[in-house]
Formats: sequence, structure tokens, C-alpha cells
Amino acid sequence: MPLNAPDCPLLKPESALPGLWSEVDRVVGSATKELAAALDVEQVQKASKLVAEAEALLRRERYRVGFVGPSQLGKSTTLNRIARTELANAGGGGPATNLVSRFLPVAVGVPARYTLRYMTLMEFQQRRWGLANALKDSIDCPVPEPEKEGNALRAECEKLLRRIAALAPKKIAESAQPDEGSVPDPRGDDRATLIRLLKAFHTHGARYVSAQPTTVSKELNPSKPFSEQLYRYTNHSATEEGDSNDLLWQIQVEFPTETVSPTIELIDLPGLGTTRVADDLTTLAFMDELDGALVFMQARQAKEGSVGLVLSALHGERDTRWPFGKAREPLRGRIWTVITYVDPLSKEQLGLAGNSGETVLDHLAKTLNGFEIKHGRAVFVGNVFHKALLEKAAKGEPITAETYQGRLGLDTDASGKPLIPPLFDRHPELKASYQHVLGDGGIDRLRQVVGVELAEEVRRLVCRHVCRSLVDAANGLCRHIVSVRQAGAFGPKQFVAAREWANVATLLAGDREPGEEQDPVYRELATESIRLFNDVKKAIRAEFAKIAKRKLGNDLRDMHAGDAMHLIGQGKEKVSAAVNELFEWTIKRFATLSIDIEPINFDGAGNPADALKAQLKEDLESPAWAVSHFQTLEDQIFFPSDKGGADGRPLTFEDYLRIIRSKIDEVTHEACHRAVGKLKARLHDIRDRMAFVSKKDNLAKMSVDPALLDKAAADLKAAAEKLTKEAEALIVRA
Repeated sequence: MPLNAPDCPLLKPESALPGLWSEVDRVVGSATKELAAALDVEQVQKASKLVAEAEALLRRERYRVGFVGPSQLGKSTTLNRIARTELANAGGGGPATNLVSRFLPVAVGVPARYTLRYMTLMEFQQRRWGLANALKDSIDCPVPEPEKEGNALRAECEKLLRRIAALAPKKIAESAQPDEGSVPDPRGDDRATLIRLLKAFHTHGARYVSAQPTTVSKELNPSKPFSEQLYRYTNHSATEEGDSNDLLWQIQVEFPTETVSPTIELIDLPGLGTTRVADDLTTLAFMDELDGALVFMQARQAKEGSVGLVLSALHGERDTRWPFGKAREPLRGRIWTVITYVDPLSKEQLGLAGNSGETVLDHLAKTLNGFEIKHGRAVFVGNVFHKALLEKAAKGEPITAETYQGRLGLDTDASGKPLIPPLFDRHPELKASYQHVLGDGGIDRLRQVVGVELAEEVRRLVCRHVCRSLVDAANGLCRHIVSVRQAGAFGPKQFVAAREWANVATLLAGDREPGEEQDPVYRELATESIRLFNDVKKAIRAEFAKIAKRKLGNDLRDMHAGDAMHLIGQGKEKVSAAVNELFEWTIKRFATLSIDIEPINFDGAGNPADALKAQLKEDLESPAWAVSHFQTLEDQIFFPSDKGGADGRPLTFEDYLRIIRSKIDEVTHEACHRAVGKLKARLHDIRDRMAFVSKKDNLAKMSVDPALLDKAAADLKAAAEKLTKEAEALIVRA
């Protein structure tokens, strides 16, 4: 059934996506129905799944944004600040949240209410297995089974409780074998959590746990803090006596607000990289549901492993402690970072200790760069400083130099204004974000991010993700149909040659399992791409330096308005030339590697090498995919206001130079990433199709009318081209 604008409440009314989805759905459905006898079932299922997932995203009523990070970093406290109400219970020296808490903004005047959602039978088995597995050799827990019923599970729980009771706590702790230098062994908490879970299921499972989720809803009392009313459900228990709350899977809270956009849902997650495996499992189980994330990290620990664990999970890496659920879709591009506990930082961390060592911003930049997170998506928050300012405001007291020095560790000038550490100039976008802390602890900036920017950016990026999914569905099925069409005329020699062509494409594409060393052939391509785009970056920087020198002393906003279009033109010209050179290098290398392989028909060309040349030439004729990101050089977001930055200091010419250089580096890196991605996509196309036609057992599928195959392939290709243009337009419109 076609999608219409009313079916997609989060899209703008003028969005073309509902119509494009409907077209792909029609073409894929028609092709798989008419050509079912010829097509590989796995390929058909893959395309149909991508179309279905895209539909689910388009129909969604809210985008889900998770508050993710290790425990005790102020996630719940910050959420309360954003909402201007006590929604979540903040920790008091230990992990507080132990349940996924989903906060849904509703219009002012709508009653606040909460809904408890209990585990299903399968979710209970998964949680039980994960907790038992955390105790290593101590407990032997049955693997989750979809068809297992309540009575059988209760009998298993009784056996597990007897096994746990027979083990001394010391033996359980020893079996976990903590790493040297780690915190005191936390398995006692996990043991207690598992005991509570088993007891709760034995007593309350029949009422609350079933094949389908059980829910209970109730209105909240507006005259009492919401966090107090929700505390018993969301926080860790101090006993081993299980009750029905231990069987909760999540809680949903609808709260009236004008602060948070109604298009997003804020999700407070217990933590990842915590001392409690139970909290890690709760968070991992919900990762698949997120459309975007605010990753919390402590300023002093921006380079520690726990943050890396969170970011790795958000980038799609599976955690062996929770092997359940679908393959996780990476959230690249949909991650913001919230840096807490900046009040205060030490002189060394601020770069004020009289040396030129690494500051807290240096460590943070390395972490962000390692996970390809833009520096402009970092928000600094000082909850303690914010509270101190509120107290002073309530008493009518002024903010003094002692406030900045004592709460933030910053020096001040003669008038009492805080001075930003000079070494922060190394990272202009991070520095600009840090400056917002000086106004109100960074809370207003975070409210702006959550209330406006985050909702809009997640919407745009989800739309791009939908476009890519539909393009993958259409192109993947199109390539498969063309392979079926071509392989009908192959003989024994061509089947052998097809395998060899597939191997060459694999070498250049650099397909290796994580941890395996890349082939030297792929390293050549990677080195060449880096060299070419470093040259582009240097050339654009040099061009900018010449312009800026001539305009020294001009108004920065007017200056940028003129510079931006020139830089965009220069960038597009030089990147297009670099992409052309990289493609030429790849074509020659592919031809050299395949010189002794039997020619084979591929897309009407003499062989896959000729086809690759034609495909890359086609890519170069429409280079928007490579250079569209340069349009973001027009942004003026780094001009905080007409008066300057958050600390009241005007943006200087030197600030402007650093910011533009940083943006040039960013967009050039993006262009390089896209060029290599386009190359790999073309090589994967050759690899997959040659691998398919090299299998003789597929010959039985080659008897379908060629005209039907050709029509289906043409329709799919046309749909993919429309979607590709829409994805590119989303970047430019942003």
C-alpha cells in the first residue's frame, strides 16, 4: 500500500520520501513476484527487509534519542535540567538508574502518566542468561528458547537458585577473574540481581511475564516530584528479595513540557561500562531501538576505555555479553557528546600549569576523531556550576571572579571576567562549545541542542538513512537480476573466469575480517587516496589564506559571506580532480591485476575491468555525491551572536581562521571518505555478481524471459537514481 504524507508525521509536508518509498515498494514487489522462479531467495528477502525497515522509520511518531554513558556521569541530573522538572532520580555516589526510562514530551495541559512494561518470556530468558553468564563458571544457565513456557522456566529457576545458594560468595567472585588493577570485584551485585530476578519470576511470573508484553498505566500526581513517584521502579534494590519490579523491562513516562521537542523521545539508559553487568545488559538490549544518542563522558576521563565501549556499541559492534537482537545499525552521524564535570578542572587539564602538555580538549578531540564525531556536536555541561549560579541568583548575589576560579578553575581578567585557556585555541569548535559553560553551566546550550538542533538533525539523518536503505534494496536486487540475465550464456571457462574476477575485486576492496591485516593491494589504494586528498586540503587552505590576508580588518560576517562561495567553488573543483585521479589509478590497477584473466561479458562490456571504467566514468559525470558536503562551508553557526561568543568576547580574526581551516579539513575528509566508499561499492558490485554467476548450481534459474529481467532491472535502477538525488539534496538543504 502506498505511503502518503499523513502516514509519516515526522517528515516535512513537502518531503518526497513517501512517494519514493512507494515507488521502490511497488517495483521490488513486482520484480520478486514476476521473477520469483529465477531469483535467489536470500537476495529477495534482503531487499524486502530493507524496504520494510524503511517504512517503519517513516511511520514513526517520535525519534528515539538515548542518554548513554557510564554510570555516575550526571545523565539523569542533566535530563532533569533540560526538562526543568524532576523526571529521573539522580545518583548519590553510586549508580542510580537500573531500568530503561522512556520520557515522552506531551503538550502542556495533558496529564502526566507512566506505563510499566514487563518482560516477555523470551526477554526474561535473555536477561537470566546474560546475568548467569556474567558469573562465568559459577552458573550453568539454559540457553533462551522461543517456545519455552512458564512452568518449565519456573522449574529451571528453582534449580538455578539452589545452585547459587550452594556456592560461597567468595567462589563466585573468584570465578569472575577481574583484570589486574580494576575496581573491587562487582559480581556480588550481579549475583544479587540474578537472585532477585529468579525469585521474582517464581512468585510473580505467572501474572506479569507472558509471550506478549504486560503493561500497567497510571497518572502521576502533578503536586509531587515525578522522580519520587517513579523511584521504586527505576532504581536499584538493596535486598535479594525479588518483587514484581524486578520483572520490569522498561518504563514510559509522558510529561507536559514546552522545553523539549515533541518529535523526540528522551531515553535514560542505566549505563555501559559500569561496575554492574546487569546495567550493561539493560542498556545493550535497548541499543537497537535508538535513532540518535547523547553520549555522556566525564571531562577528566575523555580518553578512558568505558567511553570507547559506549561509542563502539553505537557504531554497531556487537557485545558478546548480549548476543541477542538484530545486527545493530551504526549510528554514525547521529551521535552528540555531552561532557560533564567540567566544574572544576585542574590547572594541568586546562593547560594553565606552565607547560604545553595535552589539555582536556586534546584528549576529547582524539576520542571524537577516532569515532568520526564532529567537534561541533560536543556540548559541555557543568551541573555544579549551574546550581551555584541558581543559588546566587536566588540570593541576588553577583557572579564574582572567585566563582569562576573556585567552580571552574579559570583565571579572570582585571574586571573579573573569565579567561579561556590559550591552549584551547587548538580546537576552535570545542573551545566555542566550552564557552557556553561560562553563561549558565552550558544548560541553555544543551536545551537548544535537544529542543531544536538534535530533533531536526536526527530527522534529516534518519531520512538519509531511509534513502540509503532503499537505494541498497533497489540496487542490490537490480545487480542480482542483471547477474541472472548475463549468466544464462556462460560456459565452463566463463564460470572459472568469474571466480577470478571476483577475487581481484576483493583484493582492491580490502575485504578483511576485523583484526585481520589488510592486503597490500588495498593498502596501496588507501595510501593513494590519503595522498590525493591531503594535497586538496593544502591547496584549499592556501587559497583561503590568500583571500583572508587581503581582507584583514573587514567585518567577519560579511567577509565569510564572500569567502564561502569562493571556497565552495575551489573545493568542488579540486575534489573533482582528485576523485578523477583516484578513479583512474584504480582502473589501471584493476586492469593490471586482471590482465591474464579470461574476458567475460559484464554489463555489456568486454569484461569487468571495462565495466568498472564505464561505471566510474558515470559517477564522475554527476559528482554531487563527492562534493555536496562543501556546501556546509556557508554555515555561520560559529558566529554565536552579533556580540560574539558566550563569554561576551567578540570572535577574533584568528578564531575565524582556525574555524575555517578546521571546516576545510572536515569537508575534505568527508569527500575522501565518500570517494573511497564509492570505489568500494563498485568493486563489491563486481565481486558479488561474479561470485554469484560462478556457481553452476544457479544455472537452473536462468530460464526466465530476458525481457522481464531487463524491465525489472531498469525500473529498479531508475528508482535508485531518484533516491540518490534525494539523499544528496538532504545534505544541501541542511
